[in-house]
Amino acid sequence: MNRLGIVIDLSHVGDRTTLDAIDLSDKPVAITHANARSFFGHVRNKTDDALNLLVEKNGVIGANAFPPFLSAGFESTLADYVDAIDDLVERAGIDHVVIGTDYTQDQPPSFFNWLFAQQGTKYQDASVDYPNPFLHPTGMETPDRFSNIAAELVRRGYRNEDVVKVLGGNWLRLFGEVWRA
Repeated sequence: MNRLGIVIDLSHVGDRTTLDAIDLSDKPVAITHANARSFFGHVRNKTDDALNLLVEKNGVIGANAFPPFLSAGFESTLADYVDAIDDLVERAGIDHVVIGTDYTQDQPPSFFNWLFAQQGTKYQDASVDYPNPFLHPTGMETPDRFSNIAAELVRRGYRNEDVVKVLGGNWLRLFGEVWRA
């Protein structure tokens, strides 16, 4: 993947694979949509060891706004999402945090049951109670409200150049290092 200029995304892999892939890659990798597991204990969120290695190898992690990855769940707000960004910035540094909302709009609960039943090595037939319609954090329910993320970062004291990094500058840096010209 390094030779071909493909960005490696480790969002949906386990802890060992995450660490091994970061370690073995000659190029920085991305965790496009996850938070720190120590921020919120969801199995898909990443360990501090993974975040430390990601930083060492100059990768990025996309703060995830998918409500089950946030402590307030389907009661989450824009502030809860920016709390996840703040947490990642504290753990990984401003040069390694990006937006990775993981939005899935206009899908019925059956879609999520099917999607999550496929996680892991065995099919799980347990339904999860997802609201219908699916709710994204209040204040950023749809992509057209993403400017609220920038406003909240500024309100919390982020410098303009740091807001630019989180909103896309860090992605551009990563792509520039990985993609072939």
